[in-house]
Amino acid sequence: MDERTETKKSKKESRTINTRRKMFIVYVYDLHAKNKRSFNRTKRLFYYHINRLPLKKELWKTKSALAVKPGMEKVMDSFFKRFGKSVTVYKIIAEKIEELEL
Repeated sequence: MDERTETKKSKKESRTINTRRKMFIVYVYDLHAKNKRSFNRTKRLFYYHINRLPLKKELWKTKSALAVKPGMEKVMDSFFKRFGKSVTVYKIIAEKIEELEL
């Protein structure tokens, strides 16, 4: 039995309960370049290619951060590596994301 499932037995039946937690991978990024022309070129290419990725619209996405499910981790890692030193990226693994209401 693996650690993701646990079995509960009763007199009449046995059932498996999935205890695997939902996880998200949050990418926080910052675009930068040497001059304004280079920055605009990087920004245009970055957002053109990010809009072509198969990301769901309901996922949390802002101008400098986005959250994806673990299945998209390799795709996102290779996407950010494509831009090299023009993008600074931080990857955060989170179980829960909440929006604060102010």
